[in-house]
Amino acid sequence: MSDETVTGSATTLSLIPGGSEHSAAGGDDLDSAMPDYWGKGLDAWFLGDQRESLPTALDDALAARKTFPEYPGEEFRAYRLKNHLEVTFPSSGGRRIDDWDAVTVAIDEHDPVWVCVEGETDHGEDNAMRTLIEDPPSEFWDWFDGREKARAHRIRYDDDIVERGGGDGDSAGYEPRSEDLNRVAVDGPDGETVEGVRVSAIVGGQDTYIRKLNELFYRDPVRFQAEFPDNGPEDVPSYIRTPPTVYTFLDLIVLADGTTLARTWDASPYPLHVFYVNGTQPEGGMTNGLERGTDERLDGSVEDGNWLRNQEMNRERFVPWATQAYLPIGTEPFSPHSSLAYEANWDADVPGLTPQDHPAMVYGTDGSTLTSDAVRERCDEPLFPWTDA
Repeated sequence: MSDETVTGSATTLSLIPGGSEHSAAGGDDLDSAMPDYWGKGLDAWFLGDQRESLPTALDDALAARKTFPEYPGEEFRAYRLKNHLEVTFPSSGGRRIDDWDAVTVAIDEHDPVWVCVEGETDHGEDNAMRTLIEDPPSEFWDWFDGREKARAHRIRYDDDIVERGGGDGDSAGYEPRSEDLNRVAVDGPDGETVEGVRVSAIVGGQDTYIRKLNELFYRDPVRFQAEFPDNGPEDVPSYIRTPPTVYTFLDLIVLADGTTLARTWDASPYPLHVFYVNGTQPEGGMTNGLERGTDERLDGSVEDGNWLRNQEMNRERFVPWATQAYLPIGTEPFSPHSSLAYEANWDADVPGLTPQDHPAMVYGTDGSTLTSDAVRERCDEPLFPWTDA
């Protein structure tokens, strides 16, 4: 291998599967993988992503857009959350990192996606979110007043990635936190060591409207129950009491010989997560397997609701996801749990949750000396992104 720059990347895109929710154009205003609780819940409040899958090329997936009649003239990204890691470094012989100070790391720095509110009520049910936005009951709900859309709330754990020092205090991108923590070495079949770089990140996102409902509920639960619009659920559901987080835990290893090993060590049970390695979804696709329910009564009455139409997905994915958030032990990495509790309970089998093997998704490409399987065997434990150097 001649002088060259070695690069490898891993990406997950998360989306809420569904079809068109434009009922006036033949769609269904409850056509997404969100449960609607008989017209008084998430699918009746918010808009899904209007697709069942994403393109196999990452560039095409990032360029894909969706539109809604509620937001004329606007386009929105076709996914909910992006987690991205890319490593670049110089290697003159395919064995060594020529200059550790030249190692760079790229992460996703785009603004969070917009959470969009449903505006159609074809099933005859009013929309509690629309009521709060267009006619809030009192000043208690002022945050919602006129707020037609809101950026999702994003949370990151990536302590082993730090900003590079730029001139005049400006950032010049990112780099691994330390050589001791992020430099790896794997013996090749000839006994000679091949060096590489390893980084990880956990990125999560929450619905900003649900976060605000959560804040107001705990600020004054009596007033919340008394003033929340009648077209909302009769009881405050778990996803308001403790908002769940969509997240993925990415781990990327790039070796000087071109070997790449990418793992999604963990992912929230809901929604759909699509995995890309070096800009491409592996042949045949690689996702966490979320599919909307296939109950026979797809033409059920309005009273049956989308909960029935998606009951398999809800039982296997949504309910365990919402349950994760408020269990007393750390089964996911975000509040109210601590990151260390998540690490300590990494292998715990928690009753009531769908067991998920670690890693949830893994894919590698072989280099000129090593195989991705050899790297996986050598680095068989997760690199938690809050690990001290």
